[in-house]
Amino acid sequence: ASGAALFAAATRWVRGTAAPVKQVQRVFVDLQDVTISGSNSGSHEGNSRIHLDLPHRMRWELRKLKRTPLQGRRVKVLDGNEGWLYVPAQGAGARGTWERLHGNQNNPGAIAQLKKDRDLFAALTRYLTLRGLSGPGVRFTNAGLQTFPKRHHLAGRWLKVRRVAADGKRMAFLFAWTADAKGGRSVRQPHAVLVPGDKAQGRATEHILLTKWKSMAGRRVPQQVVRYTEQKPGVFRETLRARVMKLAINPVLAPQLFKPLPPKAP
Repeated sequence: ASGAALFAAATRWVRGTAAPVKQVQRVFVDLQDVTISGSNSGSHEGNSRIHLDLPHRMRWELRKLKRTPLQGRRVKVLDGNEGWLYVPAQGAGARGTWERLHGNQNNPGAIAQLKKDRDLFAALTRYLTLRGLSGPGVRFTNAGLQTFPKRHHLAGRWLKVRRVAADGKRMAFLFAWTADAKGGRSVRQPHAVLVPGDKAQGRATEHILLTKWKSMAGRRVPQQVVRYTEQKPGVFRETLRARVMKLAINPVLAPQLFKPLPPKAP
């Protein structure tokens, strides 16, 4: 089968019995037991609830933070070129505060970092749904089977499909597969997304593993996401791990989510 046919089949497998989605515009994802390390936005351990109104807006609630004196929920909000950070109250009778990030001379890179965080979650959504990865000028190639040794983080034998975007950017997908009676191969769930690094932009190669798939409201969703980042040629380190508890595609999102309003009580 061609690479385009294999990718289309995988997209249908992920969709399951859910209604077809032409375009992902709004997303809600609930992540638990999140561990992020080696990021410019700092290390984070806890739970995250992310609302995306693409392409410009994000609300990121970080809950149950570990290994930090700031207990409670912090909130990061991005609305275009404006952003805010909510810091929870510390101590009896204290109230949480909002810090404006745009135009903040004490934190000039805050908005740029929020946009990187938004783009990271938007990319993760595309990998979880396989939506937004096809289109005019995009080419897929069936690269055949690729085997990784047992102790490798990609261990197993997977069917590889390469993707080249209209702008020349490349990535590849590893899919679980089955053989049919005629000797052909059919794809099932995505196992990993391989994203090459870009030295000019200071971006390292990343492998995003998608495992423990289950059905959520008819759509198949991986319960576990793990990212490995290349530290030096051929050497990777885990830099993100999370459990996907809920994923909603194109839900109704209130405009107030993307303004500096305190989080609701649990």
